[in-house]
Amino acid sequence: ILILLVVLVALALVASLILPKTMTITRSQTYDVSAAQLWSHVGSLKAQNAWSPWNEYDPNMERSFTGEDGTVGSKNEWNGNEKVGKGAQTVTAVDHERMTMSVDLEFFEPWESKADVIMSVAEDGDGKSTATWEFVQEQGIPTNLMMALMGMKGALSQDFDRGLDSLGKIIEKEGVNKDVEYEIKTK
Repeated sequence: ILILLVVLVALALVASLILPKTMTITRSQTYDVSAAQLWSHVGSLKAQNAWSPWNEYDPNMERSFTGEDGTVGSKNEWNGNEKVGKGAQTVTAVDHERMTMSVDLEFFEPWESKADVIMSVAEDGDGKSTATWEFVQEQGIPTNLMMALMGMKGALSQDFDRGLDSLGKIIEKEGVNKDVEYEIKTK
C-alpha cells in the first residue's frame, strides 16, 4: 500500500509538471446587432450582471457595485452560495473606441485565486457583431492538476457559453439594431 501511495504521488507530481500552468478560455458569439448595441451590454460590470450565467446558480447572491460603472476602478463584489462563492472583479482598463475592457477577477471563497478577464466587441459588418469573453488564469503546481481533475476548463467554458446565450436573448428582446448611444469616457 505504501508503494502504491508513493507511485500515485509521483504520478500526480509528474502530471502537475507536464500540465499547462496557464488556463485560457476564449468564447465568442456573433449577434445580429451593431457593435454599439452589443457594447452597451458588455462594456460595464452592471450591464454584464444582467446576463451573468452565475445568477442562475444563486439568484439571491448579494452584489455591490462601486465606482463609476464602465470606467477603470469600478468594482463588482459578490457573496453567494457554495456554487458562486465570494469574490470581486475590478475594471483595470477600458477602451470604448476599440470596445475592450480588462478586469481583475478575484475569488475569496470557496478558495482563493485570481484571473484576468478581457471582454471585447468587434463589428463584423452587415449589421453583425461578435462578443468575446476571455479568461486567463496562472496556476501553480498542484493547482493545475486539481483544476484539470475537476474539469474546470470545460465547466467554465459551458458557463461562458450560457452567459453569451443569455446575452443573445436580452438583445433579441430589445430588438435588432436598436439605436444605442453610449458615452465614450476618457480620462
